[in-house]
Parts: sequence; C-alpha cells; structure tokens
Amino acid sequence: MYTDIEEKTKSLKEKIAKEVFVSGDNEKIIGPNGEKQKWLFDFRKILFDPESLNTIAELFWDIYKDQYPFQIGGLETASIPIFSAIVTRSKDFGKPINGFFIRKERKSTGLQKIIEGKLNSYPVILIDDLINTGGSIKRQLSLMENEGVEVRSAFSILCFRDKEFYPFDISSLFSLKDFNIPLSEKKEKKKELQFEVLWHFKNENPNYFYTNPKSRPAYAFSGVCFGTDDKKFVALNSSSGKMKWEYKVGRTSKGKSIFSSPSIHKNIVYFGAYDGNVYALNTENGERIWKFTEADWVGSSPYVSPDLNSLFVGLEFGLLKQRGGIVSLDLESGKKKWQYTFKGLAHSSPAYSKKYNAVAIGSNDFNVYLLDAKNGKLKWSFKTGGEVKASFSIDEDRGRIVFGSHDGGFYVLNIEDGALIFKYQTDDIIYSTPLMYDGEVIFGSYDKYIYSLNLNSFKLSWKFDAGSKVSADPIVVDGRFYVGAHNGIFYVLNRGGENIGEFFAGERIVNAARYDEYKKRLYLPTFAGEIYCLKENDLTKPPKSA
Repeated sequence: MYTDIEEKTKSLKEKIAKEVFVSGDNEKIIGPNGEKQKWLFDFRKILFDPESLNTIAELFWDIYKDQYPFQIGGLETASIPIFSAIVTRSKDFGKPINGFFIRKERKSTGLQKIIEGKLNSYPVILIDDLINTGGSIKRQLSLMENEGVEVRSAFSILCFRDKEFYPFDISSLFSLKDFNIPLSEKKEKKKELQFEVLWHFKNENPNYFYTNPKSRPAYAFSGVCFGTDDKKFVALNSSSGKMKWEYKVGRTSKGKSIFSSPSIHKNIVYFGAYDGNVYALNTENGERIWKFTEADWVGSSPYVSPDLNSLFVGLEFGLLKQRGGIVSLDLESGKKKWQYTFKGLAHSSPAYSKKYNAVAIGSNDFNVYLLDAKNGKLKWSFKTGGEVKASFSIDEDRGRIVFGSHDGGFYVLNIEDGALIFKYQTDDIIYSTPLMYDGEVIFGSYDKYIYSLNLNSFKLSWKFDAGSKVSADPIVVDGRFYVGAHNGIFYVLNRGGENIGEFFAGERIVNAARYDEYKKRLYLPTFAGEIYCLKENDLTKPPKSA
C-alpha cells in the first residue's frame, strides 16, 4: 500500500502548481482588506477530483500509519472532502478511523450542533487544505479542549510558514518553498496578552436558536449576575463561579426568556424579561424588591440614573398600533413616573445624558427617539433606513449622539435637535453599541469588521477583520479594546487596531465582556449562556519569581 510515495508526491505537486496555484497576473485576486493579491492557492479545484483525493489520503496514511489509533476532523468546508477521503481509505489500510467536522458557527436549527459526527476517546488529528497563521486550528484546539479530547497533530496539504512558528504539532505535504515562494515571515504582531481561565460556568439548558445579543453579566460585591435562556436570573460567586442564588421569572415568548442585561445600583439589580416584567432584586440573596408588570415583553436593558432616582427601560406590547415604548420607573418602588409609546417594538436599550436632561431609545420602526428625561416629552425623532436595536453613546462635550442601525449605517447626530452630522456606511447591519474613547468611536458590524472612526474628522482610523459577525459591544481596559465575534474569538486590540491577544471560546460571542476593576478579571459571556472568568497575563513582562 505504501509504495511509490515519492512519485505520488511529485505528481500531486505538479497538479497543484498547474491547477491550484493562481497568479494575480492572470486573474484578479482580492485580499481580505480589498487589496490586490499577487497569488493564492485554490484547492477547491482539486478537492472534488477522485484521483487527487485518493493521492492525498495515501500520503496522509504514509505519515500517520504508525500513530494509529486516532480520529480525524476539521473545520468546514475545505477539510470535509479531505478527511472523507482519508476515512474512506482507512479500511483499505486495515486501520478504520472515525471522522467529524466542526461548523464555523453552531447551527441554530435542527439538532443545533457545532460538531457533526461523533467524537470518540481517541486522539484527534485536525485536517485542513492549507495552514497560514494557524488561527482556525487554534479555535479548533480550544473546542476540542472543551470536549475533553486530546489533539495530537494538525495535517495540511500546504503550510505557509516554518513549523517552529506554530504552537502545535503540524505535518504538511508541501510548503511554499516547494512552489518557489518564500515562507511567510512572522509579520503578525507578537501577542502581548494571554488569558487564563479561572472558572467556566455552563448553562444547563442553552437556547442556540437566537444568535443576537443576550444578557451581559454585571457584578457587585462578590457576585456576578446575568439572565439565562431557561427563565433563570442567576448570581455566581465571582471567585469560584459557583451558584450563589437564582430567581425564576415567568413564561417565555417563542423561546426568549432573559435577553436584558442587568444594571446594578447600590444593592439592587434591575433587569427585564420576556414574561413582560421588569424586576428589582436584592444582589445578596435574590429576594424580589419590586416588579413592574405593564409590558408584554421586555428585551431591553435598563439604564439606571441615580441623579433622577429613575430607571429607564424599553417595553414591548402586543398591540397593533402601539408595539413599543420607554418607561421611567422609580428606583426604590418601581412606580411609573412617565411612559412614551411608539409604533415599533423596542429591543433597543436607553442611554441617558445628565447634561442635556435627555434619554434616547431606538425602535424597530427605524426611528431614534430623544425624550426629556424628567417628564418623557419628545424632543425629536430621527428616522434611519433600518431597525435600531442596540444602544447609544453620548458625547456630552461635543453635543453628539452616536449609534448604529440595521441599515448598516453608523450615525452621528446633534443631540440638541437630532440633525444628521455624519453617516458612515458599513456592508451589513450594526447590532453593536459604540464605544467612545479618547476622540475615537469603536464599533462592530455584521460585515465582520471592527471599526474605529475619529470623532473630529470622521475619518476611518482603522478597521480590523474579525473573521465573523460582530454584535458584541467593545469595551476598553487600560487603553486596549476588547471585543468578541460570532466565531468565538475574543480579541484584544491596541490603539492602532492591531491584534495583541485573543481567547478562543467554543461558542459565539454576541455580548460585551465585563471587566472587574477590583479583581482585575474579565467575565466573558457566550450566546450559549456560558461565563468565562479570565485572568490576563502580560507576555511583555518577565514572569514573577517565586
């Protein structure tokens, strides 16, 4: 079986050079940032050719025959025909193996799996057509670790870099040198931060259907509070991740329970639920202090204004001409101070300006409404080209309010009269609440980019390719920006938008992390109801001596 390996390798190399390699001189090749590329390898041209797949399978078995038993898998889609060929030929070699593939994002319908096929207890060899920076392999390593399965090696047809570059074992049939192309240099900025998982909370009954932002954790004293998909609002011990208490809310609506992110003031935590109620609970024991019951659904997150002793939150109703609104509630009693209603649903979360005595909220009717915070009277409304579901950032110094819309537009308005000052157009919906920091505004888009715009010139300072949809709000810690994406990667970017650290979660990251400035920890949620408690290790500093 293992004969003519050199001849088969030579033949495959010639086919790759002739059919897979594409020169920019012959075809237009566009890179991830819109720039023209000189070349690329398009392995799809041979991955459905039976002769090529058979050769790749035989060469794989020549490398790994003595490492049996194992199982193989890879990230969709290029790996699928490769490992299918390897699995098919395994019986011919008398070494039958198991195969599986990993979805880029968990399927939201059907069986809602992220891993298709069955994992067994044998070590894994990850398969891909080519490996460049190794980012996709790192994500798979994290997922396999969560599943409790050992990864032995990664296998690819083509490798772009020297093997010493990768923090994992790798075998490849060819390198760029085999095609007279210099190996890629280590151009990626060296990572400055590394994350350590202190604890990991898993929700027992996650709802994988909804991939929009859900309940972001809040913390107070020794507890981390957030809502879950199974009608529970929970508080965890921030040191151990163990349950302190839980409070059960009422009915769900189409599987939606608590998407509202809590706000904490003094010893009270406030949140809404899709049972139509707004709740105020004691942070220490979870006992209910009050409940506001006048809505049909509440997906909005409350904003607490201590100076007005008020809580602002969006409401939704099952009425034909009055679908949404915003209410001001007394912080201590939950009694209604005022309410303003409009035609569209209100999933958006309010933002408040003390200087301008104003509270803003968006609606599914495409409008943004700015109201007098004390009496609820409308100051102005502004219509976008899409639903406005996230929240806002208010620049009180410049007198501006900034936000994104589902029309893909990022808007800058005059807060006093609602006049449009500037609009920046992205290529997909914006579900991310912008972060303003030191003259810049940072936000994500479903077009897979994270943007930074200068608030004075409105020029694009930088944009970062996150590789997947971005609905999470950016946060800033010590001048660094932290934001997750739907591919499960939690990025750390410096002021120039360079990736200086990352953490690979197994599930979509759809919400902002929460930073505990006292314990110097990050609480990172995923759409599956998980919370990772992360500690940062600065790789630029020498380790402390024992």
